[in-house]
Amino acid sequence: MCSFSVVVHILEHWLCNQGLNAKAVHSELKGQNCDDLVYSFNSDESFDEGDKAVESSDILISTIDLLSTGFTCVRAWYLILFGPEWLSSQEEQAITHIQHIEQKNEWTFTYCLVCQNLDIERAIIN
Repeated sequence: MCSFSVVVHILEHWLCNQGLNAKAVHSELKGQNCDDLVYSFNSDESFDEGDKAVESSDILISTIDLLSTGFTCVRAWYLILFGPEWLSSQEEQAITHIQHIEQKNEWTFTYCLVCQNLDIERAIIN
């Protein structure tokens, strides 16, 4: 499920409708905007986007493919993976991005959501 960027947009929209401050890092973002979103998330500071200030998000949503290299989320408490990855190294790298030496939280938690009735996901886990 996480391989489809549309899920990122749907989740961002749903969380915002629940009154939560969520932002999505997706493939349509230009490089600097992506950097600004992640920096803002980590520093808990707003950033300028053109002529308006964008508030720091409390929830950062993306796919492993987009945030697997070059980004560290040191303000994150939770990492939620939407299903197992084919390469376990991708999951491990995602986990190390929130359990980084500069992590600001004493504890971090990782969850992997798995559809038990899908043969593909069971095969990856086993």
